[in-house]
Amino acid sequence: MTNALSLFTLLFCATLGAGAALALALGECMGVRARAVKRTALAALFLFILGGSAAAFSFGRPELIFGVLRNPGTGLFREFASLGGALVLLLLYLVLTGRGALERTTKPAAALSGIAGTLAAVFAALSLYMPWRAGWHTLAMGLPALGWSISAGAAIFLLIADLEARREDFEEEGKNTLREGALRMITFAPLLPAFGLLIFLARLGWGEAPSDAPTAGRLLTGDLALPFWMGALLSGIICPALIARAIRRSVQSKAGKVRGIAAPALLLTVLAALGSAAFSWSVLKLGVPEWRLF
Repeated sequence: MTNALSLFTLLFCATLGAGAALALALGECMGVRARAVKRTALAALFLFILGGSAAAFSFGRPELIFGVLRNPGTGLFREFASLGGALVLLLLYLVLTGRGALERTTKPAAALSGIAGTLAAVFAALSLYMPWRAGWHTLAMGLPALGWSISAGAAIFLLIADLEARREDFEEEGKNTLREGALRMITFAPLLPAFGLLIFLARLGWGEAPSDAPTAGRLLTGDLALPFWMGALLSGIICPALIARAIRRSVQSKAGKVRGIAAPALLLTVLAALGSAAFSWSVLKLGVPEWRLF
């Protein structure tokens, strides 16, 4: 994956898709009505198809993807294989729910879909991995994508909890369970990408590298500082953490009511995907040598 726009689109869609798949698994396990989780599965399916299409068309000729699939040792193969696995499991879940399968069958399918969706986002971020190129030489570049996928999943689950809380036919105990679960998740989930970024930067700064080319310095203070700080840190970590804190305070001041937070939850979801995509774009540029004339 060398096209910056297609990589950005892939990570944006894959992170949203992974979040939807995780929210699907959570909703299935916590008793959310079938219609809501089915729509979540459809959203995840659409997002993975859109992201996979962007990745395929980045080759210039989409038929070249068949050559990629014949080389299982490459990062691109793992990227497309994980996307395909997530699509298959989501389709399986939709078929099972469409045929009225029991919960003991749909819950494992939803859980596997959530795991596969998260792995798809992580492997999409790892498609750049090359141990011989500085900046792309560490597998730690997949950790922030994992954090942002979980963050997106928590935000989408909060959105589902808010919509379910408006149902008049939903028992109060079930609403409270969803409320507490969603609020606990959004409190800590936005901070997970920060830990992944710290590990990645530590690997760049103090880990073994194939060359002495500046990497961490370019992200923190160099030519890539603006997209890294504004995209990955501000949009992907700082703003979501502040929004999650504001939601928590608002709910506490209103005696535990979760209504009216659909818009902040949607904003949290978009910011998580934006942070993941901006980080991968920065890593893509990081692997390109910085030319200096003097």
